[in-house]
Amino acid sequence: MPFAAAHREELRADVLIASDGPRLDAATPTLFLGARGGVQILLDADLRPGSHHSGNWGGLLRNPATTLAAAVASLVDGHGRIRVPELLPPELQDAVRQSLAGVTVANSPGGPVPDGGWGDPSLTPAERLYGWNTLEVLSIGAGDIDRPVNAIPGRARAVLQLRYVAGTDVGRVGDVMAAHLARAGFSMVDVTVTGRFAAGRTPLDDPWVGWARAALEQVAERPVAVLPNIGGSLPHAVFTDVLGLPALWLPFAVGLLIGPVGYFVRRYVEESPAMADSAPQRPSVVLAVFRDHWGGLLVAGGMLVVSTALNFILQYLPPFGIRELGLDDSLSYVALFVTGAVLTVGTPVAGLLADRHGRVRIMLPAALLIGAAAVPLFGWLTEAPSFLTLTLCMAVLGLLKAAYFGALPSVMADMFPAEARATGLSFSYNTAVAVFGGFTPTIAATLVTATGSRIAPSYYLLAVALLSVTAPLTGARRYGVR
Repeated sequence: MPFAAAHREELRADVLIASDGPRLDAATPTLFLGARGGVQILLDADLRPGSHHSGNWGGLLRNPATTLAAAVASLVDGHGRIRVPELLPPELQDAVRQSLAGVTVANSPGGPVPDGGWGDPSLTPAERLYGWNTLEVLSIGAGDIDRPVNAIPGRARAVLQLRYVAGTDVGRVGDVMAAHLARAGFSMVDVTVTGRFAAGRTPLDDPWVGWARAALEQVAERPVAVLPNIGGSLPHAVFTDVLGLPALWLPFAVGLLIGPVGYFVRRYVEESPAMADSAPQRPSVVLAVFRDHWGGLLVAGGMLVVSTALNFILQYLPPFGIRELGLDDSLSYVALFVTGAVLTVGTPVAGLLADRHGRVRIMLPAALLIGAAAVPLFGWLTEAPSFLTLTLCMAVLGLLKAAYFGALPSVMADMFPAEARATGLSFSYNTAVAVFGGFTPTIAATLVTATGSRIAPSYYLLAVALLSVTAPLTGARRYGVR
């Protein structure tokens, strides 16, 4: 946020339109207007040094685990309902309630089924998810759960998270909780706010919201779900609060409509006079690309398949490690950062080697190694799950992706003559990314659920790697790519 505030003038714009977040369901175009924020709170009942024999001291010493459990229950009840009014938003606005009317929260492939009777019964599931606050226990513990002993522990701790919507006053969350616990008789529980990220929401009546909704409905020919905020987190407040921009978020399924939206803008929105006067008049090359260069479209798209799928597999692995393997949620994403560093350094080096020794000579072995390494790496990760294993597996895959991708753009460009290059590249790239990129996380999760095997996504990666092996070979034989 400090960077955005310092560069407010350079970042000045009319609106931010970005793609992120899950769609409401596969058939419903979706538009998110913001994100819930989060406040992380540590509750610490540190009552005495060491543990004491439960037979000798039971009934005389306050048990910190029992005390902490009761303290948490005074904040949020056994049905997930927040019991402290100051931790709730002022009200559910009528505009928010209207936008969520009829919205059904769909189950994601491989995901859990929502529990009945959980949360505020006066709200619909959509209102609880997209329009209200929740207080969640992220972790809680005392003693050694795997090797318990006959002793009353001296300390118990819990980490809670308040997920809140825009309009909630969270400036004094720690003080509010501490005061509530003191009134409830739990003054011995210390409250510390350990982290937070901001909530944000573009008003539902903003003119840009109406424009985006109308444009999407026209090209999709179906109603668009406009949700007040996404369930997860986004840097929304940077744009709305710091830069003063309305911000709109389109999930992937709606992102597929960017082509029709672009056509709509091109067809019906007047060009500026300066651009209209300078634009060269030339016939469309779209039909010529499909008529004369269909082979280039297939080869260029085929080359991109494994790189795109692997990119999304790398993004899928950290949440896979957290959800399926029980890895630490913060450290798991560090592995993605390490992989990004490998790609940043490795890609230009691979491009340099391709210039010196031949592009196909670098890309072909890289594609083969991606296919050969996929199953063993997934197997190693599931058999010996750890932060180090995850990082090494992702770094190896990142290095192989860098070797393959370093020369990929130039090879794809060689599939088309100059007059058809932009159109050919645009179609082949976006088609491959849409089909083999955007659906990869869903395919991976579905494979795990359908087969019961946690290494099932590696078979998909092996298949697309074999598919991409044929593309450089065809490019070399038919188009003379070296």
